[in-house]
Amino acid sequence: MWGLPLKYILGGIAIIGLLFGLVRFVDHYNDLKDFRTEVVAVTRDAAHRPKLSEEQVPLQIKYLGLSLDSLRTKIGEQNKGIEKLEEERQSALAVAAREAALRKEVIQQSQSLAQELRNEARTPVEKDRLEAELRRVQDRAWELGI
Repeated sequence: MWGLPLKYILGGIAIIGLLFGLVRFVDHYNDLKDFRTEVVAVTRDAAHRPKLSEEQVPLQIKYLGLSLDSLRTKIGEQNKGIEKLEEERQSALAVAAREAALRKEVIQQSQSLAQELRNEARTPVEKDRLEAELRRVQDRAWELGI
């Protein structure tokens, strides 16, 4: 062709190939370098350590992962505690409702007993019958827990 030996042509092609490879390698290297810089910056922000060195980043990421696991565990424990408190609250509400019903029943029985006593107080009674009636009322009051 131009009078160049084949070895020079092949050598030139090889050098062009190496140059293209070198350009691709440099681009890839720069991309990795940018990525590393970004990872370091994000890790510094996440760890709240602005002076974190590049060498400390892998260990810091591990620590962040461990703290995240610990946080999840603690949140799970807190949720279980909240569920237990809710169960206790529901149980206490049920007990309070039962106690309120019992108080209402005792009040009604007390009012009924008071009305009976008023009615009997208006009725003249013999002494023996009065003592027997008084014992009956006291027994009933005792049964009601008054």
